[in-house]
Amino acid sequence: MKNRALTKLISIIKKVCSQLCKKNSQSVQPLRLIAKTKATIALILLVCLSGTVVFVTSSAFSTSTIISTTGAVKAIGVEVYWDAGLTDKATTINWGTLESGTPKTVTAYIQNEGNAAMTLTLSTSNWNPASASAYITLTWDYNGQAINAGASLRVTLTLTISSTITGVSNFNFNIVITGTG
Repeated sequence: MKNRALTKLISIIKKVCSQLCKKNSQSVQPLRLIAKTKATIALILLVCLSGTVVFVTSSAFSTSTIISTTGAVKAIGVEVYWDAGLTDKATTINWGTLESGTPKTVTAYIQNEGNAAMTLTLSTSNWNPASASAYITLTWDYNGQAINAGASLRVTLTLTISSTITGVSNFNFNIVITGTG
């Protein structure tokens, strides 16, 4: 499957190069265009084959960062689940591959395990590397309403990476959801 995809990618790249050379054959600088195109192709192949974090430059003015991560979920006074039926406990969140400037969301269900109504707070801890917390924010759509004993609530967690992130290629952190009441 990988070989077929790679073969298809190379075929597409060859077609693009061919079209660029035809389009610019009248130009005085076709060799510069070919050299720039080869560098772009090499970068595309690196991205496709590496599976790691790379910086992709699409023009002189825009860059994006792709980052892989996971986060552990620590619940205090509550339980966190993936499903509305409250059967699949959420202990980690695999955020997958993230691109700077593009938020990633997950839906979870939080159940009050106590015997009285409570409200929730969201925080993070144990950032690795510690500098990642300056560029990455975790928010949710919980609005502060009380959750009765035994009841549950659907929330959406949103992870956003700043477009100015530097020096971070992988990271992890703990998500702490605390019920008080």
